[in-house]
Amino acid sequence: MPRSSLIVPLLLTTFVLPLRAQGDQATIEAVRSLEAGMIQAMSARDFATLDRLLAPDFVATDASGRRLSRDGYMAIFRQPDPILVSLAAEPDTVLTRGSAAVHIGAGTETVTRRDGTLTLFRQVWTDTWVRQQDGSWQCLASQWIELPLR
Repeated sequence: MPRSSLIVPLLLTTFVLPLRAQGDQATIEAVRSLEAGMIQAMSARDFATLDRLLAPDFVATDASGRRLSRDGYMAIFRQPDPILVSLAAEPDTVLTRGSAAVHIGAGTETVTRRDGTLTLFRQVWTDTWVRQQDGSWQCLASQWIELPLR
């Protein structure tokens, strides 16, 4: 077998396959639980929980490239229109390195408009979580995009 034919399987084994679950299982499950808690807090408009989960220097980037501070991000969920009803998450990936974890997620978001109509979007996101000195986790950065349903 030529040496060049070994490169692709080696690259797949080294870079692609480990993306499925890297890091210790306890951290992966903790981050998944935090993500579920954040989704629940957003739909319940539980700003105290969001305040606890988002780092003071949190920054979010939306699909247009606009950067939002923690307060700007939370202001989205304080608006009366639209209101997040649910976010049905799909299988995700969590990558970990030391005291940091990256959650790569996607799902179908349902929102209620002021006139009562429901609108569905497909949303994909990447959240970066950092373990604090006391062992708790906070989301330091988020990037998301809303897409039409497939």
